[in-house]
Amino acid sequence: MHERNNFSSDSDTLYLESVKLKGDGIFKIGASGASFRDTSEWKNLDWFEYYPNYHFVLPDSVTDLKLGFYFLMFDSLKYFDESKQEVFYQQNYSLADRQILMIKGNIHNKEILIVDDNNNKDLRDDSIRQIKEWDWKSDENLIDIKYQIDYGNTIVKDTGWLKIGIFRNSLLESTSQHLQSHFEIDNKSYLINVADDNSSTFCFLDPIMYLVSDNGIARDTLIFRDIVAQGEYIKLGQFYYKFQKLYNGSGTIVLTEEKNFEKLTGTQVGMIAPEFTCQTVSGDTIESSNLQDKSIIILNSCGCGGDRFSTQAYYDIREKYSNDTYVIRLDFGIDKNLEGFQIDTEEKYNEDIYQKYRDAYCSRICYMINKEGRIEDKFNVSDWEVSLSKYFD
Repeated sequence: MHERNNFSSDSDTLYLESVKLKGDGIFKIGASGASFRDTSEWKNLDWFEYYPNYHFVLPDSVTDLKLGFYFLMFDSLKYFDESKQEVFYQQNYSLADRQILMIKGNIHNKEILIVDDNNNKDLRDDSIRQIKEWDWKSDENLIDIKYQIDYGNTIVKDTGWLKIGIFRNSLLESTSQHLQSHFEIDNKSYLINVADDNSSTFCFLDPIMYLVSDNGIARDTLIFRDIVAQGEYIKLGQFYYKFQKLYNGSGTIVLTEEKNFEKLTGTQVGMIAPEFTCQTVSGDTIESSNLQDKSIIILNSCGCGGDRFSTQAYYDIREKYSNDTYVIRLDFGIDKNLEGFQIDTEEKYNEDIYQKYRDAYCSRICYMINKEGRIEDKFNVSDWEVSLSKYFD
């Protein structure tokens, strides 16, 4: 048994205790559109039939009332008791337990918002708020959401934070919270933050990790290549640890030591890059084993939201650095008449490279593979000029 968050490098598994904090911290988490409808519209939806007796209470003072829902959990919460090495699962997991109610409407001809921030399904006792402009950089005006989790043997009170605001005439919503863990390995101190890359729930559905302080040296700038997803690896001192699991109820972060990181194949920086075979839209077959005389840039582009920058980046990188690197573009529905290494990932033949280097409908991640066949860098396509200038200029 170790002291609280104090470990030896001889420990193969680290169970890190964490605290939940308000705001996104160092992370840049996205948002989604908030949906409000007339109550009669909600009742016409199939899933709404399962809402228990429609048992929520609405205030009489609000006119033009529209009802909205925000999900507390898409996945049940899990509480890890290290002393017993036992996991307790959330019991109160009905549709009503998993949702936060909101209403939008007017009082005295002014638009207002009410959020059921104590989660009692009665919106008469909650604060009346004005809807303000969305500020990506600010944690002000976050809404504290109180809720209780029944783990069978105990009931735990918890808090999450919700952000709502207007951005470019659209109403956005997201969670705004993160976990923080201070710990030591061989008397060297570390600080990591964990956030949910899925901004539409409180349950840390897609946890991502970042090393904020390395033995007292603070890292106050988020570097894309160093973000660690669950199942990936973080370097602490001279040792690599796999981000094995997050128990989202207790906030317990599980890291397991990896002694052979340099032998692993994957898309993290330093790993052996996965080999691939693919076919361009013009019908040419590409094998990574035949591209070893130069580095390789695999660029994911996406037209979501009218984005043209990520596609243009392919042409700009190819024009500027074609003598130094092969540039391969991955996207859906690419025009068949285009030349170059352009890969339509909708084609079955390209499933191999899709699974290894995209695995998402929309992606703007770039991978740089060096001539030794390892992942040299990983960056967002919007940062290509700064990222590639380090290697070629």
